[in-house]
Amino acid sequence: LNSEFKEITTIVPVAFYGDRALFAGPVSDTDAIEYFSISTDTSSTSFGNLTAGRYQLSSVSSGTYGVFAGGNVSDNVIDYVTIATAADAADFGDLISSSKEQASASDGTYGIFAGGTRGNAIDYITIATPANATDFGDLTISPQYGPAGISNSVYGVIAGGFTSANSNVIQYVTLATPSNATDFGDLTVARNSCAGTSDNTRGVIFGGYNSGDRNEIDYITISTPSNATDFGDLITATSPNSAVSDGTTAITPRSGMVATQKVTIQTTGNAAYGISLIYDQRLGTGTSGNA
Repeated sequence: LNSEFKEITTIVPVAFYGDRALFAGPVSDTDAIEYFSISTDTSSTSFGNLTAGRYQLSSVSSGTYGVFAGGNVSDNVIDYVTIATAADAADFGDLISSSKEQASASDGTYGIFAGGTRGNAIDYITIATPANATDFGDLTISPQYGPAGISNSVYGVIAGGFTSANSNVIQYVTLATPSNATDFGDLTVARNSCAGTSDNTRGVIFGGYNSGDRNEIDYITISTPSNATDFGDLITATSPNSAVSDGTTAITPRSGMVATQKVTIQTTGNAAYGISLIYDQRLGTGTSGNA
């Protein structure tokens, strides 16, 4: 018995975030990408450039690669970078059709781009394999103008947006299984142009727009469909397009400023002051991965 050999297998979730954060496509419609370390709380530095200048795009990560999709000027472009290597982005492929202000989510293997200006469509990619996007399914509603995207290693969650009015609807998909979305619950306040990020358990939704910029922060437990709960308030009410996480700290821009605000994901409370940026990233996109 003592000489018996047993093989033990440990399943480790694929990383879809990391300590190096990238922001790209800021409000000035530039092609700039900037980066910083979330854990060291230092100001951002230039990383490189997108293949084309655009804003209101969306992004996903595998931990190794960061992928940027869509944007203004009816853009269907997808490009990518290796997050650990500061350099210009390269062409990845194309979305099925042009869109901006989409929600995005990733389990580390697959990335989805959902909603936005073309309606209820969901596209997906395999992040490690540059190619054109493929049809994933449809959302339960058509949340144009900035739904938030959140994920863990299993589920992608899409929250808020604007259809014929501001929406409080939260919906979700299983990222490894192309299909239509299912209802998850409701936000505390209906709004569009909000931003989401997460660790592997909890998702947070920052700000948004409804009769002005909002200061609400909501949170959800990603594996448990239910209504969102109040987390606290932002320092500056904002309608951001972007947020990033290293699995502990979540960071989102402050409207009209080259500045950010942050929270600790597994606590609740009001946001604290974050790092300084090169650009006002209110209309940019954010993702993170391995340095």
